[in-house]
Amino acid sequence: MGNASSTPLNTNKLMYVANYDFNGTIATDELSFRKGDKLKIFDKYTYNNWWKAKNMRTKQIGYVPANYMSSIHDLTTLEWYFIDTNRHDVERFLEQPHNGKGTFLIWSSDTDQGQEFLSVLDLSKEEHFHVKHYRIRQTDQGMYYINSESVFSTLQNLVKHYRTNVDGLCCLLTHPCRKIEPKISADRYSLLELDRSQLVRTELIDRGNYSNVFKGKYGQRDVAIRRMEIGSNNCSYNVEKYLDQTKIMNELLHKNIVRLYGVCTQEKPFLIIMEYMSNGCLLNYLRNDPNRYLTLKVILDFAAQIAKGMAYLEQKCYVHGDLAARNILVGELDVVKISNFGLNKIFPEFLFAIKWAAPEVITKKEYTTKSDVWSFGILLYELITHGCSPYPGMAHRDLPAIFSGYRMSKPNDCPDHYYQIMLSCWQENPDNRPTFETLYAYRYHFNQIESTENDSTSDDWILYAQD
Repeated sequence: MGNASSTPLNTNKLMYVANYDFNGTIATDELSFRKGDKLKIFDKYTYNNWWKAKNMRTKQIGYVPANYMSSIHDLTTLEWYFIDTNRHDVERFLEQPHNGKGTFLIWSSDTDQGQEFLSVLDLSKEEHFHVKHYRIRQTDQGMYYINSESVFSTLQNLVKHYRTNVDGLCCLLTHPCRKIEPKISADRYSLLELDRSQLVRTELIDRGNYSNVFKGKYGQRDVAIRRMEIGSNNCSYNVEKYLDQTKIMNELLHKNIVRLYGVCTQEKPFLIIMEYMSNGCLLNYLRNDPNRYLTLKVILDFAAQIAKGMAYLEQKCYVHGDLAARNILVGELDVVKISNFGLNKIFPEFLFAIKWAAPEVITKKEYTTKSDVWSFGILLYELITHGCSPYPGMAHRDLPAIFSGYRMSKPNDCPDHYYQIMLSCWQENPDNRPTFETLYAYRYHFNQIESTENDSTSDDWILYAQD
């Protein structure tokens, strides 16, 4: 006992700060907390993503999601500090309609390790919002600066200075950009099979050929509940494929892939529990845009995000099989995520949407990543036309024309570069179609489409404070 007490614990290593509010489910020993609460951690290891903690404000003890908090001295406790992001995400976050001039954040690059930037939303003389980026440099002594005339010991002091002094920036810093709350697992046990009794359905949000989707709650968490409509034909085959697919889906973790929380298969109807996306499917989001908020820049960003998610599936050798705007979901801050993949494997009677299908799918039901690329080209058409149906004016009986080389013509107001990318996806020989990794790399071409600004492989997008 004497030896143990003579070596004091470093209590700071056990203290964390909540970055978001969390309403825990008391029945499962989850601990509620408010943003800014200090939490003392007792156990990080029993459950991977859930830690046992004490809320120092309420004195209550329970389990908390690890990704909702940061070490007390970590920069991520600061509401304006973002990690593992990139220029395109930053611009999307800042250019949301609710943000005003001077909204800002500091971010660390996900590709250029150790590099940090200050990004600010500015208003041009023409009353157009746009984002300005400033590189944050450090002296040999670890001091921070944008303008060499003004040097600061901490990033907090740098932000405090530019909130009251323009000092070469485009404008004063005003409000921090809002962060997106991270997704957490349905429960701390990380079980694929969830407790059906914890589910509450609230409203029907989508009706499909093979399933209906409801908004609901699992405990205290908002979720989407997909009720699978599995008929009696080939039922055992469907069940087996269903379980196989959900096990694969459970392992797909990417910011542009809808998160699977778990399933309920102990009784019918089978349920898939997924993260809830507040703005619904991309097709409706595109069509319900009377004020044309969805500018070309937003459309191009959607395309890049989808390509990034599909590149992840491509890397995992996973085929979507039904890629279309109706199967992309839109969340906060215009983040889009891919959903509804693998239905062609679950349902042997799956009816593909012929206007999105590659020739080899129509003739041989041959689903590959390259058939997904063909569908991505059709999705690009949906994006640039704000949700118009492909092959306008053509009946299904006329579609065999694609086997003779027919391709959709360039839509109105579609940039040439964008149309060339669409055509590259519609090469008759699947081997000649680009990979999704290549399509994601085209985001630099998207920048050139959207403006005359040089692409982000150069430093021309970075500004420097005027001395």
